[in-house]
Amino acid sequence: MRESIIIKNLGPIREVELPDIRQMTVLVGKSATGKSAVMKALAMMRYIFKRENIKQYLKYSNIKRSPIRTVFKNVSKLGTLISANTEILYSVEINSNRYTVECKNKKIIFSGKIEKEDLTFFKGSYISESRSIIPSLLERLSSRNIKLGFYEEETLNDFEEATYSTEEYNISFLQLKLKMKKSANKGKMFYIVGNDKSEIKIQDSSSGIQNASPVIAIINYFAGEKFSFKDAFSRSVIYYLMDSNNLNAFKAVKEINDLRKVIQIHLEEPELSLDPMSQMGMLEELTKVTFDNHSADRYYNLIMATHSPYIINYLNVLIERFNHPDACDTKAKINPEELAVYKIENGKSESLLVHDNNQYYVDTNWFSEPMNTIYGEYENLLEPYNEE
Repeated sequence: MRESIIIKNLGPIREVELPDIRQMTVLVGKSATGKSAVMKALAMMRYIFKRENIKQYLKYSNIKRSPIRTVFKNVSKLGTLISANTEILYSVEINSNRYTVECKNKKIIFSGKIEKEDLTFFKGSYISESRSIIPSLLERLSSRNIKLGFYEEETLNDFEEATYSTEEYNISFLQLKLKMKKSANKGKMFYIVGNDKSEIKIQDSSSGIQNASPVIAIINYFAGEKFSFKDAFSRSVIYYLMDSNNLNAFKAVKEINDLRKVIQIHLEEPELSLDPMSQMGMLEELTKVTFDNHSADRYYNLIMATHSPYIINYLNVLIERFNHPDACDTKAKINPEELAVYKIENGKSESLLVHDNNQYYVDTNWFSEPMNTIYGEYENLLEPYNEE
């Protein structure tokens, strides 16, 4: 499966094209250039395509009038980013068949019928940069009267689902564990456990731990068997059938085991509040889950936005490990043909993944500019003293 997206006039974006969204896709760029807007647009268009797959699955399964509608309100979660002249064209290629979802003139247009052999069931997760609020909110959310934004709500719901399913997650690059305990009086309580078995409440831990913990819990939950595609699929399909009073007419065209299954993770700034070594450790974990440490019944896809020069430079290490698999047998590695790196700047996009003389590498020169600027200014300040 291959995806691409073209976005015009969305927030700070004039025209951005990601012609090839790969198994791991990384977005970089200065603050307020539109990286998050790109990810949010992609997440919403993927959600619409997911609904189209369910809709057409139901039609193949003898449900003539599906309750699912493809309408503009499906992208309304983009909020003030979207305007009357916003245009988004999302394309998916499966088995050489191309499907498109277009947002234009505040209308949603789907290209047509999905072939039976191309039917896919998707699970998307958006991990917001505001995830650090989760630990402090957990103790105050018993009534759930606190109003959160759409993406923060999505992150919180996925974290709660992940920790309901599994009570402990290993944050190996920090040599810590996230542990959930149930209290009769306070409900779920979360602790960070050290190698010496010491425990502290997650809301009392460092900001780096509070940011990393939800990421590790969510990505590993959707990678593992505790997340059941069968259960998620049944909930979606049965809900729509009951909503339309069509349960008796339903004759499944395919069982869930026969459908292609895809996890789509959207992650804002994995490096938040982490030191450089821990940032590289986080990338190791993300890479292992994306390419190796996930259940065999699903395809795992990760797109993330980052400002970190350490993460971008470390991608080249992971690419080079792929070229020397015997020397790095158990370590994380990236097949460069399944990696895309795009710089978002001045409302446009540029690929930073270079293929030269049969060798792939990420062009990291853009990340050297700030240090060169600092060094140049420092040299200029020293020049009068050196002349003396």
